[in-house]
Amino acid sequence: MANDKEVIQKLLKIAENQQKIITKLAQLGASPFSGGNSSWSDVSADVAAKLALIPGAKGYSVDSAELGAESGSLRGKLVQPANAENYYDVLRALKNQLVGKSVKTNDGKEIKVSSNPQDVSFIGMS
Repeated sequence: MANDKEVIQKLLKIAENQQKIITKLAQLGASPFSGGNSSWSDVSADVAAKLALIPGAKGYSVDSAELGAESGSLRGKLVQPANAENYYDVLRALKNQLVGKSVKTNDGKEIKVSSNPQDVSFIGMS
């Protein structure tokens, strides 16, 4: 019986320590499930410049684009003109200009985009 009580006390101590760690991570802005504090950098201007080079992208614009410094994942919002029938062609061409290449952050640093096309995603907006 005393052994069971010791085990329960040790388990409670472990749970308390885990809660302290989770609280500290939350205060730092890190998710305990993401593998660390991944910072995202604004790369909207460079992505917009690459979009402007695509034939057929007239009327398209970049609302936002962010790059994860640690993962190389790029996420963004692409504004399409009304009645745009070539959205997927423009999106494919833009991804080809980004995947595995370096982009500049708005503060001038160069960061490499992941070479996995699935790590580059855009949401279309009208």
